[in-house]
Amino acid sequence: MGIKINVDAGHGSNTAGKRTRDGYREHWINVMTAGFLAASLRRCGFTVMTTGFDDDDATDDPDTSIVSRQKAVKAGKCDVSVSCHANADGKGGWTSAEGVITYIHSDAVKAKNSLALARVVQQELVKGTSQRDRGIGKSNLGMCNASYMGCDYAILAEIGFMTNRVEAEMLKTDKFCKEQAEDICRGICKFYNVPYAGSLQSDQGQDHVLSPGLYRVTIDNLYIRKGPGTNYDRVKKITPGVYTITEVRAGTGSTAGWGHLKSEAGWISLDYAEFIR
Repeated sequence: MGIKINVDAGHGSNTAGKRTRDGYREHWINVMTAGFLAASLRRCGFTVMTTGFDDDDATDDPDTSIVSRQKAVKAGKCDVSVSCHANADGKGGWTSAEGVITYIHSDAVKAKNSLALARVVQQELVKGTSQRDRGIGKSNLGMCNASYMGCDYAILAEIGFMTNRVEAEMLKTDKFCKEQAEDICRGICKFYNVPYAGSLQSDQGQDHVLSPGLYRVTIDNLYIRKGPGTNYDRVKKITPGVYTITEVRAGTGSTAGWGHLKSEAGWISLDYAEFIR
């Protein structure tokens, strides 16, 4: 594909003050989300590099300086940088502040074209978990300085508030962090007009990222199959449009899984369908 994306996990394992009110560290949240995002983007065909973490162990990462991270992105010749964070109210104690916000740099020259990407990613984030939409934020953030890092787009996603009792509990779970990562990935795929390949991890007792619901078929050469896989016979081509999927299964030839059409006509690959609701 040729598009290279840096995925950054904010702060470090022992960064002072970056905690939920009951002591859960922000970097742990950031690494969970960034790890899922890196995997999702690779699954969709993007080239990925990372900063702020090197594996899924969030307990041993130094708080790499912003300048070091910026230089790594520039040296990596990335097209995009996405930094993963969790928010905080800063007033002390548990507060009612909630929701998700996507940041770009407050200086338009340093932000470059980031606003366009931030808008699409923010739309996907608020659709996925139905959190409060705090919109697009603008701030003098180093990891949003696209100009300095030599990339076209640089955004920072704050996926929830560590200082909100309800969102803090959500942020501690891999299920929530994975959903947020998939939503960011969906936004990037939509922005670049790249088919989103959802994660389907059956046979392991894990949750599907994709689920039954309404899907929009976006190409005109997709075949309906008699079963969930390319090893089943073709029935006919499906017309682009919106369809109800009643069941999702893993199968040969599809990363996202195979969806069973409500019409009983057969199964389609969800690699080429966009989840609506």
